[in-house]
Amino acid sequence: DVDLRGADLQLAQLDFVQLTRASLASANLEKASLANAQMERVNLQFARAPSANFQRANLNLADLTGTLLPHADFSYARMQKVKLTMIRNSEGICFDGADMEGCSITDCTLPNASFVGSILRDVRVEDVRMPSAFLSSTDLTRIFLIDTYMPSSHLRHANFRGANLDHIHLMYADVSYASFAEAMLQEAQFQSAKAQGTDFS
Repeated sequence: DVDLRGADLQLAQLDFVQLTRASLASANLEKASLANAQMERVNLQFARAPSANFQRANLNLADLTGTLLPHADFSYARMQKVKLTMIRNSEGICFDGADMEGCSITDCTLPNASFVGSILRDVRVEDVRMPSAFLSSTDLTRIFLIDTYMPSSHLRHANFRGANLDHIHLMYADVSYASFAEAMLQEAQFQSAKAQGTDFS
């Protein structure tokens, strides 16, 4: 297992690198490129990765506790069962097309995050603030969203089938043509939301 704790990898070109089970805790990955990297079970606790490129990387079971990620790009990455907690000051993260099934996302602030077309099945989200997030055409089947703040978010054609939504805030959001079929909605707030063609059956 590679030990890169605290390493300065700013601007490093690490595409396709093998980092399975590596420790990158507290490392500096600002603007580094790790596209297609093998990073399964990697430890990224409290690393700094502003504008880093993780496109199509394998991050299954990775630990991103306290990682700084403004404008990081995880598009089409494999991120099943990743732990994302205490992520703050991280605007504009891109998760478009990523497979995030079974992830845990807790105690995070992710303004303008984008999950367009991503897979968020069986994900647990709690105490997360995601204003103006982009989740159009996202698979949120059986997701747990607890105490989650998502005003003005874009959720057209999103699939919430069988989801558990407990104290979710979707004021001014666009949920047009989204499906909440068989979902449990407890004190969900949809004030002034756009809901044309939305399925609440």
